[in-house]
Amino acid sequence: MCVKLGHGDYDFDNRARTTYNDGTGFFRFGNTNTIYNLYDAGNYMWARAMSISGFPYHEVKVGSEANEVFSDSDADQRAIKKGFYGN
Repeated sequence: MCVKLGHGDYDFDNRARTTYNDGTGFFRFGNTNTIYNLYDAGNYMWARAMSISGFPYHEVKVGSEANEVFSDSDADQRAIKKGFYGN
């Protein structure tokens, strides 16, 4: 099971689902109008993986904040919430 997590829905290098602008270092997921910098794109992808894995949003939110000693930025939390809910 763990081997499969690096592929399919968890393959974050899948160019069919993300658009990366090589000249600027920003990402856009799907057909949304939201653009993420490299770090917030990582937050988005991590939260999406947690959602697909079945974790509840509350645990993802508290876990991500605890990882940053409860000083996570608003931008980080926005990317995590959007990633979790896939929008």
